[in-house]
Amino acid sequence: SAWTLTTTLWEGKMKGSMKDAGVLLLVAVVALGGVEWVSAASSGDVGLCNPHGNVGCATWGTLNSGGVRVTNRLDCTESTHGVMEWAARPTRTAMYSVTEAHSSDAYIPGTIVTLKVEVLGYDWKYRGLLMDAVDSSNTTVGSFAFPSLDNALFWQPPNCAQALIHTNADPKPFVVHVQYNAPAAGTGAITFRTLLKKGPANEGEFHYPATDLMLQEATASMPVAVSLAPAGVSCSDHCATVAAGSECDGASLRIAGLNAENFSAIVSPFFSCTSTPVSTCSAVAPGVDALGECVYRADPSTCPTAPTNPCATVAILNCGASDSTVQRLCPCTTPATTTPAGTRLRRDTTSGAAGVSAAQSVAPSLVIAGSLFLGGASRPTLAAGLLTAMLSWAAPADAHNWMHTPARALMEASTTAPCRGRKASDTHAQVGPGQPFVIKWATGHSRPSYWVTVHSSNEHWLRARNFTAMVNDYLANAPAGSNTATDPRYQRYHGISSRNIPNFRTWAAQNRSNIYDREIMSNDPNFLNHSRVPTQFQYSFTDAVLQNDHRTSYASATYPWIESAYKYEHVDHRPGDWDGVRVTIPGRQGPGHYVVHWRWNGYYDCVDADYFDDRSVTNTDGVVTGGHTWNKIDHCQYQTPFRQTLSQCVPANAGAKACKDAVAGLTTGTNARMRLGINVIPFNNPSKVSFPNQSNIDWGNRTCANTAWTAIPGATSENPLSGLNNNLGTGTAGRRCSRTSFWGTYTARQAMFRCQAISTCIGLVGVKPMATSDLTDGGKYTWYGCRTSIISSSSMLSIGYTKPTQYRSSPTVTATPTWVRHVSFQPVNTPGMAMPAGWVADVGSVYGNRGGGNMYGWRCAMPQRDVGRSRSGAG
Repeated sequence: SAWTLTTTLWEGKMKGSMKDAGVLLLVAVVALGGVEWVSAASSGDVGLCNPHGNVGCATWGTLNSGGVRVTNRLDCTESTHGVMEWAARPTRTAMYSVTEAHSSDAYIPGTIVTLKVEVLGYDWKYRGLLMDAVDSSNTTVGSFAFPSLDNALFWQPPNCAQALIHTNADPKPFVVHVQYNAPAAGTGAITFRTLLKKGPANEGEFHYPATDLMLQEATASMPVAVSLAPAGVSCSDHCATVAAGSECDGASLRIAGLNAENFSAIVSPFFSCTSTPVSTCSAVAPGVDALGECVYRADPSTCPTAPTNPCATVAILNCGASDSTVQRLCPCTTPATTTPAGTRLRRDTTSGAAGVSAAQSVAPSLVIAGSLFLGGASRPTLAAGLLTAMLSWAAPADAHNWMHTPARALMEASTTAPCRGRKASDTHAQVGPGQPFVIKWATGHSRPSYWVTVHSSNEHWLRARNFTAMVNDYLANAPAGSNTATDPRYQRYHGISSRNIPNFRTWAAQNRSNIYDREIMSNDPNFLNHSRVPTQFQYSFTDAVLQNDHRTSYASATYPWIESAYKYEHVDHRPGDWDGVRVTIPGRQGPGHYVVHWRWNGYYDCVDADYFDDRSVTNTDGVVTGGHTWNKIDHCQYQTPFRQTLSQCVPANAGAKACKDAVAGLTTGTNARMRLGINVIPFNNPSKVSFPNQSNIDWGNRTCANTAWTAIPGATSENPLSGLNNNLGTGTAGRRCSRTSFWGTYTARQAMFRCQAISTCIGLVGVKPMATSDLTDGGKYTWYGCRTSIISSSSMLSIGYTKPTQYRSSPTVTATPTWVRHVSFQPVNTPGMAMPAGWVADVGSVYGNRGGGNMYGWRCAMPQRDVGRSRSGAG
């Protein structure tokens, strides 16, 4: 987890707002700033479809930079340079691999092949990828399957019908899976050509995997073919319509529905999911649910009840089951040699699932804590790596936009769909009935911006596969007269910064009179203002523009989760400006937390609003109280502290208090303006992460490592001779590592803890500066962590130390509970039974307010047992 200290803006929040839920594992208070967060996308037209074509450059000119000649990557001196000449020409590297996901070396014609693209070096994440498949004559064959989701990692360039390319310039996960539609029988062996772009957008280098993946054509046939049934139709009925004589194969259906591995083996060759399949208690698994997610049957022991109605009886997977909200994935027998109709992919979908990351799995071992400086514009980043140009051709998102008023992404361009997770400080507006608040968004580039308001209990709908289509349908079926987009109070306006306004006035009058109507002065009742982001200059749009806007709110039987929906086309490319509107919360779900969701062409954000049905709020945008609150973000770590770790690294069993206290002492005087945070890092990473030996613990920082629990037994200083001899045994000169886990400049203590944090590090080799010198007290020298063995070396300057067994695992830590509640589970009526002080009763009711500030209950109402009545009835 990652914690950030944020200024408190609200005088008081609604009951039930997010609170500090405690910490399982912690690292240090750190100072951050300048942590990379790139959310741009490549732009331009497709210039190349062949991954083995002419790309990059080998030589560049120079320019003067502060009196020094440096390479100018924008000045390629090759006359035959390729596309993106500022990047280095491709080289083959073992840092990338492309394989068949199930380790197969063959494909079955007419099926879907899952490919795995893997990064094999921690610092080798790529930004761009171009891939195709060719036969023995270098003719492009087959095609790729792509998701209909806005946040898909890859897409098909319009001029390259059989290729795959990235959708944005974000660094890709260490492991991604893509789906390929294999060609028809008789194609023969196929080879996948892959080009990857690593490094900054205007520099970097191209690479190929060490070897190209080749798959042979298999002659085996498939006894069953999986076909997607319409919602509400059973597999028995669906298979009968697929082909004459086809039947539902019950055995395959039950096997495919039992777990993710079986699902992948049976379903994946015929159907491509939009994301990693998830478990469900549904009796109609495997299938595709209302959100467009593939589902398989969860372990029955974990299912209290059935899926769509969690309080009903669970049925057994069978061919005859159906559910009006689920499309079943049906294994149908293939009586003929041809593939049954409907078994191939009928919608553009793919898997963009990344591998499990250190931040996504909690290690069963110690984690340490401390304080970090975050700087002015840093935020947590996923430890597995964020999804962050390669070639100069366009993806669906050919640019980026962002919010100009507060939202979860902190007024930054965000490609996290449907938006970043809510933090404790994420309350951006508080309003009463009919009370508006202002939102503003960037207006660079074309295509529409959507704004959809939902109650927080319906926030899951924001990630539905066909979300945009549902919103458009909601707008298309709006009752007559419900569109308020032309009402002067609620219509859209355009904002201009003071820097741009002098030229804008003249330019708009001469060139954009069909778009902009007149300037709205600050004393106009329709002047949009936000107390935290004041409006400087504002213009109205012409009636012709407003006629195409949509601002609608009505109760829909088809989409009951939609409170309101707005849609605004971007009519002018002005990325430095903004459009803005007044938003109101209809409140059909009653008082509480609502989410106003924005999406534009692969960019997303969410505004969190508290709605009161019994009052108006004076400060709808909040007020600065001078206090602070903690944001805790699960499954995230600060990867690169900008300055330093500011506190000791301590065990996490005592919770966050030590680090919070350290932060409290750093928020005054010269440090008052620092951005501070707390890192939460596993001592040993789970084995399933891509790089389990890569630790984010700041062992190289003496403040972090200089604590009582990290002290080297028997060592009074960082003198390597006393420290290492007492704890690692006597060093042996003339040694080296056969393979290294890490290397760098450390003190002896720092090197020990770096080795200790890596489970495969079996010892250390330190290098003396010269034969006549020694490793002195507190000095820093080159140290190597050895991975497999320490062997002889011709250099007598290298001294080897073997790590003892007691340092090859993390210290044992007993967790100390930081949150305790006493609950008595009892019947609804218990005569003579009084609750002791500090106890509350649970009688099986559904989740709700139980008074005294307590919110608890069950997912489903449990059977009510009345002891009092039972006894009296029994005499």
